Amino acid sequence: MYTVPCRKQAPHSGQIRLRPINFWPAGSIAFGLSMLAAPAMTADLPINFGGTGSYNWTGYYAGVTAGGAWGQYDPTTAASEGPYFSLTDAQTVTAAGVQRIKPFGFAAGIEGGYNWQIGNLLVGWEADLQAVHLNGAATSHAGYRPSSGASSGSFTITSYGNANGLFTARPRLGFVTPYQWLVYITGGLALTQVQTDFSFIDGAAESGRRLNAVGAGYAVGAGVEVPLTDRLSVKADYLHVDFPNAVGMANVGAAGQVVTHSSGLRADLARAGLNYRFGGSDTSAGGAPIQWLEIPARNGLSDWSIETGTRVWISTGVDGEGPLFNTPPFRLASRLIYSGLDAVSGEAFARIDHRSGFFAKGHLGAGGIGNGQLNDEDFPAGYAYSNTRSDASGHIGYATIDLGYNFLRAPGAKVGALVGYNYYAQAINTYGCAQLAAAAICAPPLPSTLLGLTNNDLGLTNNDHFNSLRVGLSSEVMLSDRLRLTADAAVAPLVTYSGLDNHLLRQLLGPNASHSGTGVMFEAVLDYKFTDAWSIGVGGRYWAWQMSTGTAGFVELTDPAANAVQPQRASTERYGIFMQSSYRWGDSAVPAEGSILPTKAPRPATGPMDWSGFYVGGYLGGGLSVGRWSDPFASTDGLNGFVNVAGFGNQTRAIGPLGGAQIGANWQWGTWVLGVQGELGAANMRGEDTCFSGIGGINCKHTAEAIATFTGRVGYAWGRALAYAKAGGALSRTTYDLLADTNAHRRGTGVTTLNTWDWVIGGGVEYALTNQWTTFAEYNHIGVPSTIVPFPTVGEINSKTIKMKQSVDVFKLGVNYKFCLHLDEDR
Repeated sequence: MYTVPCRKQAPHSGQIRLRPINFWPAGSIAFGLSMLAAPAMTADLPINFGGTGSYNWTGYYAGVTAGGAWGQYDPTTAASEGPYFSLTDAQTVTAAGVQRIKPFGFAAGIEGGYNWQIGNLLVGWEADLQAVHLNGAATSHAGYRPSSGASSGSFTITSYGNANGLFTARPRLGFVTPYQWLVYITGGLALTQVQTDFSFIDGAAESGRRLNAVGAGYAVGAGVEVPLTDRLSVKADYLHVDFPNAVGMANVGAAGQVVTHSSGLRADLARAGLNYRFGGSDTSAGGAPIQWLEIPARNGLSDWSIETGTRVWISTGVDGEGPLFNTPPFRLASRLIYSGLDAVSGEAFARIDHRSGFFAKGHLGAGGIGNGQLNDEDFPAGYAYSNTRSDASGHIGYATIDLGYNFLRAPGAKVGALVGYNYYAQAINTYGCAQLAAAAICAPPLPSTLLGLTNNDLGLTNNDHFNSLRVGLSSEVMLSDRLRLTADAAVAPLVTYSGLDNHLLRQLLGPNASHSGTGVMFEAVLDYKFTDAWSIGVGGRYWAWQMSTGTAGFVELTDPAANAVQPQRASTERYGIFMQSSYRWGDSAVPAEGSILPTKAPRPATGPMDWSGFYVGGYLGGGLSVGRWSDPFASTDGLNGFVNVAGFGNQTRAIGPLGGAQIGANWQWGTWVLGVQGELGAANMRGEDTCFSGIGGINCKHTAEAIATFTGRVGYAWGRALAYAKAGGALSRTTYDLLADTNAHRRGTGVTTLNTWDWVIGGGVEYALTNQWTTFAEYNHIGVPSTIVPFPTVGEINSKTIKMKQSVDVFKLGVNYKFCLHLDEDR
């Protein structure tokens, strides 16, 4: 027996063909994506950059826009003389309450309208809907009420401004130049939901108010639009929007004492856009042709394709600010866990491909966090373990830009390597405070605006920013003539983090930072092509970041000399489903005569795939390992009659990257495929949380370091695709860590590493680009049975039986190379 190709390939010269790489497209991609306008027509569709011929702008159009946004919120807090404030107090508070928030962000969305062209004059209307990332905060730092005569007179005023979306409807008036450029002015209605939170805190009283209402204002601006073809045009515009002040009042200090809060928003947007016009003609009514800029087909813009569209992402998230440690000595102090952070966001996306194989892609998105909760833990707070709950809402904004090269290509399929940058930001405000354990903090509870009350106690706010270098794989395959599967898997080997916590009730700022972290980002979307250009789809996305080190600062607004810096680790997850619609122009398909790889590679195959044979390959991905710790400890007494309540925590979520290799074999009978596979992967999934609150709480951590699986596979094949399920055994290696030193107890630390036999089930889709090269996207669920974990260095913990039960969920994207064993070469 010997190896031969599964199906005979068309003869070729036998020479190794190294395809020359044209480097100019790589530099042009970034510019094209930033303009969202790199035209991508087939060779028979000319590209127009404005000529002296006639062009008629009349007709309906729709498109996408993206760009920068900057603005100013004008929050004010005003007081008058009353039961709590003297006249001088009121004047002092009012002066400190004049604040400015000047955020810088971005906007992305959709637009549409209609134009009437009369000679060189154009009249039209346009409406757009934008997701906006434009939020910020301002604080007065510490002021002093003259009449207080005590430290309780030190006060702070803090304001938060946020807008998640923007809608405008505007007429346009324009002039068409002799070169067919449209220059226009516009103005009309603007709508947005301005959210502003206010907080007044001093040593004796606190007060807060949320203003959250849809505001109607105006928009004015100007722009220029240039035709690229009879249907496609690129634009750049500027808009200024202005919204009136919203006003509300809140009680403070004593019955009858009120403060008045107000806020408005002014913002500016500079955007680029790409529009598609329904109907259209290459000639004017008189038949005069447009003068086109002719570009050679081999190196010109006709070698490009562009796909652009919009998405709605429905997601939820978890954010961990901590554990926070006190030093010296090193001990567990507190932890903030934000969970159930449900959000809806909108985004615009685009991808540009060149026939050489280079590509660029990216997206801009923003949205609001509608609800969630904060659990604030202290070890201890006063005399016992403390766990308080607050309601949460907020905002997210994110952006990604990738550059890559498709190293495997075939008709209807491509696989590429990418390197890129991701920006993720979230701002979370929390309201109210209720004690869940038995400590004295927030007992009785403080009210929350999210529960429908007019006043609120805005307690703690958080603003995080993650910047990530990402590397990974991207694949796109046509499962049928209309059904397409696209998948990305990227790891972030370099992540930096900065954040700011504001503990309003304590008049304390907490700047956070870290330059050492990792992350994972993967997504998959299945879409249906209603036409050759237009498609809609549904997909899923998972993002996670984990910082291995970091610091948390403590800036006392009322006593700057008391500042301190302590060690802290942070983590964030966001995941959910999205719906999208996209439109594609152009053709960057692999040339019929081109080699798929820069080696002696076979030509792309188009017939049914023969899956029988041996294969080897590799994959990249990541996952989530959830560990459930048994808790043998009941509640115990704290100090002064307080109790450490058992039952909190005991679950760790470990997130991180995974990569490895696999080897296997398939046997095909008709459309059914049976196979066996073994794989080995290295992982770095880390996670930690509170355990054993009944003895005051400690820090538990587990790290999944390696996973091997041995599985059988059964699949169904059609065309060049294979859908399969798999199941079998697994072997995993996990390290468990305990930090049992807190501000109340010194119990020590412990580390244990165990190998366990597990089970695995999963499934995926594999696609054959050639008769040897395939690409796959796969999901695995691994069950780790309950395992006793000893910690001999922590005597009090080791005196009990501690068990750990895990589940691991993994997403992988990879490639395989298949060999075939046949008795004769003529099969």
